[in-house]
Amino acid sequence: MNKTNRLDLSIDLVEDMVTQKGHFNNSCMVLEIRELMENYIIQVLLRGQSISLQTAFQHAWTELTDQDSIEMDPFLGLD
Repeated sequence: MNKTNRLDLSIDLVEDMVTQKGHFNNSCMVLEIRELMENYIIQVLLRGQSISLQTAFQHAWTELTDQDSIEMDPFLGLD
């Protein structure tokens, strides 16, 4: 049996997080952040670890806005 791991974050939640960061919302950016957050949360949970939405948002934000300076992530065991 093939199981699919799926997570659906509310677009409103992601928009609120971007707004709290003090940045203008554009739909493409919000959708990209949501997808990055969903994928990251699934990866962390599949490793048996817990994660906050804020941590997932910060990871997605950093990945989207600053590709060159992403720090090694302890949740993914890359350090």
